[in-house]
Amino acid sequence: MTGRVLKKAEVLEEAFGSKDRKIVSMQIDDLAVRLFGEWAIVTGRTQAAGEYQGVAAEVTLRFTDVFACRDGNWQAVASQATLISQ
Repeated sequence: MTGRVLKKAEVLEEAFGSKDRKIVSMQIDDLAVRLFGEWAIVTGRTQAAGEYQGVAAEVTLRFTDVFACRDGNWQAVASQATLISQ
């Protein structure tokens, strides 16, 4: 949400490795999947509520994820999210 480009390990560390963050609820809606052979583009909206360092926060994001089918399994290869102003 800050415009940074993160590698997989950085995303996992920030989202799940820190005790500073606590996700209370998360809902995904307005989902659209577009298939292109072995590729898929997924767009949607995420509404999340939680805490960061003990301070409650709510965010709404629009996202685009790109998946590739490799050896019969779908794998996320890119993801982008934009914060929707409240």
